[in-house]
Amino acid sequence: LQVSHYQNGDPIPTGYNDVQWSNLNTGAYSVYNDDQGYGEIYGYLYNWYSLADTRNICPEGWFVPSEDDFNNMIEYLGGVNIAGGMLKECTEGNCPESDYWSSPNLGATNEAGFSALPAGGRDYDSGYYNYLGEYASFWAYNQNDENSTYQYLLRFSHHDFYKSFINKNIGFSVRYVKY
Repeated sequence: LQVSHYQNGDPIPTGYNDVQWSNLNTGAYSVYNDDQGYGEIYGYLYNWYSLADTRNICPEGWFVPSEDDFNNMIEYLGGVNIAGGMLKECTEGNCPESDYWSSPNLGATNEAGFSALPAGGRDYDSGYYNYLGEYASFWAYNQNDENSTYQYLLRFSHHDFYKSFINKNIGFSVRYVKY
């Protein structure tokens, strides 16, 4: 996802410094290292509050996938232990090589056509940017509790599609699904 406005046209706030970012409890996005060049390649990093905003972060006719949506995709692709490789971008005809993923980009085939890129993230505690080239983390819409929710993580050094609980203030990528 690479949008700077909610569906109704209101801007999604951005431009927060590290300390401000780590203290947010409202929707926001950022671009890795505040460098628009990264945004053009990898998309933007959003906190969970931007997904939960009633103004809707997704374009009309699209939605942020739930935990069930991700789990159904993983099951369809043969399970958590191999699904990650089927989702990671790699150089066509030369997988697992990639211009974006760090080596060894284990298991990368992009068989699902998902073409996940390792956009890294923005830390919830420090506001620092990290893991560009190493991780692709995607929000699921569900929340675990008041402070945490679900992420689905692809790693350059694994071929799984790892699920974990994470703080809502972290900045991650969003993939959306058509109704």
